[in-house]
Amino acid sequence: MLKKLLNASLEHLHRTDIDNVISILNVLEYICRSEKDCSVSDIVSNFDVDESQICKWLEALVESDYIKKDNITALYYPSLKTFTLGKCILNNIRARKLASSEK
Repeated sequence: MLKKLLNASLEHLHRTDIDNVISILNVLEYICRSEKDCSVSDIVSNFDVDESQICKWLEALVESDYIKKDNITALYYPSLKTFTLGKCILNNIRARKLASSEK
């Protein structure tokens, strides 16, 4: 689902698709900001969405390798891919600041 949405052109996306992408990103942000690994119930209690929808989003995030699921505890946590993405953002911000200060 996430791959389909990310590969679609914006004019072909319906409002519900865009809302779903934003909600998925909010779930990813929640997991990344959490001080501990997250259970489905932790996530459900912080979003006004039913558990089955949260589970679909979590499955899409795991499938896309943005989060990992511990198969023993069933808890979710950010993946190395997500960490690397954050590091790239920081590096690009620093590079832009350096480039703008040299002008």
